[in-house]
Amino acid sequence: MGEAKWRKANDPLFGKVPQNARRRGLVVSPPMHIADDHIQIVSSHLDKQELRFALLFWDELVWPTSNMIRIEGGEDEQFLEHEGLLKRPRFTAWGHISKGLESVQFQAFEQLEAAEPGAWAMAQGERSFHLLGGSRLSDGNGVTVQLHRAIPIPSADVPLAEILEFKRRRNDELIKLRYHLEAIKDGVSNAEHSQEALLSGISAIDKS
Repeated sequence: MGEAKWRKANDPLFGKVPQNARRRGLVVSPPMHIADDHIQIVSSHLDKQELRFALLFWDELVWPTSNMIRIEGGEDEQFLEHEGLLKRPRFTAWGHISKGLESVQFQAFEQLEAAEPGAWAMAQGERSFHLLGGSRLSDGNGVTVQLHRAIPIPSADVPLAEILEFKRRRNDELIKLRYHLEAIKDGVSNAEHSQEALLSGISAIDKS
């Protein structure tokens, strides 16, 4: 039996989701607010709600560290590192700590995205990396994360192991959902009035 026939017979996603759309990663951060030369590191842990959101929808999480500072995290982060789902690559940065930590987040994203184009996004917002005054990323990154946020997610007290077990049982459905969200993102990016298209997409997801 040829490879295509074997995959059709054995792969429930064959013809529905391309192979290169099945793995996705997210660059994460503890709550960290940066404005020019000012920085506020709100917590030394990844936000519990934000972490569960990220773990539900993405296959691999990357929390970069640097020569400037290493924020250790807690039990949740250690558990995910042990499971191989959270990576802590080290990057080099210089200058003021606010610019250095900003640089590290973007170095991680750009390096990962260059290796796997289209597979990576960066979490941004009040509960993660918050660059006040705008972002250096394309609008597509923000749209991807906003669409995922329109879906109900586990509360902060749900054990990580339960989320992983849920993903194991419903993996094919999660991949199809994520692929559908990315199709909506592409429609938003190509729309003449992108903000209206984004709100329409979020509303449709919410109703579903």
